[in-house]
Amino acid sequence: VDKDKDYVANPKPNGYQSLHIIALKTAADGQELPVEIQIRDAFMDRQAEFGVAGHWQYKMANHKLNAKHLKDACQQLFNEIDEDGSGAIDEAELSQLLRRLGAPVSDHEIESVMRIFDIDGNGTIDFEEFWTALHTTWFSVLSGDIGKSHILA
Repeated sequence: VDKDKDYVANPKPNGYQSLHIIALKTAADGQELPVEIQIRDAFMDRQAEFGVAGHWQYKMANHKLNAKHLKDACQQLFNEIDEDGSGAIDEAELSQLLRRLGAPVSDHEIESVMRIFDIDGNGTIDFEEFWTALHTTWFSVLSGDIGKSHILA
């Protein structure tokens, strides 16, 4: 089977990077079945699962009506968190929100959350990054999808 793909050397247009290797596994009945192995570093994995190249975007394609209503509600929530009306959530606003919700978070944890959700690395979370963060983490946790068949060594 010669369907190996090198998306590290040749990323997809949406930024997705990974090595895909097809191996053959012999089943109990003697039939050879293809098995795909994907190899990514931690950053590539985070982008593939939660970022702009996230698999969640493909899953949402079948739920456009619900996604529209959900995205509108998230926009309202975003606007409430963005207290200064700048169009972006900064570290101070995120910290204030989490502490107001009673989450015992340290400054280091706030910085870590910012690094994860701030996809473009500009130091703030704009609405699309906020939507991605909510959609890929909170919604996955609530639906029970997070962690299913996902292995990161």
